[in-house]
Amino acid sequence: MAVIDPTYLWRERNHFPKLTDAEFEMLSLYCQALNYREIADFRGLTERQVRRVIRGNRLKFHVSYDRDMLLPFLMNVLDENFFPEKLTNEQSTLLCLYTFTDSESALLSVTNYTRKELRFQLTSIINSLGTGDIYTAQLLFLIKVIVFRNFSD
Repeated sequence: MAVIDPTYLWRERNHFPKLTDAEFEMLSLYCQALNYREIADFRGLTERQVRRVIRGNRLKFHVSYDRDMLLPFLMNVLDENFFPEKLTNEQSTLLCLYTFTDSESALLSVTNYTRKELRFQLTSIINSLGTGDIYTAQLLFLIKVIVFRNFSD
């Protein structure tokens, strides 16, 4: 599996001042879909050390589960240039939330939208991206997230 070394994420590191460098490295590796063993191998640590750091990250993010750190990480790393010519920052955030909650009911509970407003916004996102349906929009979003934007700039 191709992994972006966290040392190349120096711009993104600035979004997490409360995390130590080690905590940020573990978080960024975890958010690239590496498990504890793979992170330990990548960093030359024991699996127990990785678990301890990830547990500390959960406490700093005030979440109960490891997977719940993914959304705050992405929301801090992504900016309004994620879909620069197509979506507003609010629409990008909404698409991100919908991708990880995957239900209108869950999305309504974390936003201030009514069901009608939410459907309007989702339709607007679909039309702006020209994807034809929300599932293709989610896939496009995930593809962009997986490559962590374009780090060649």
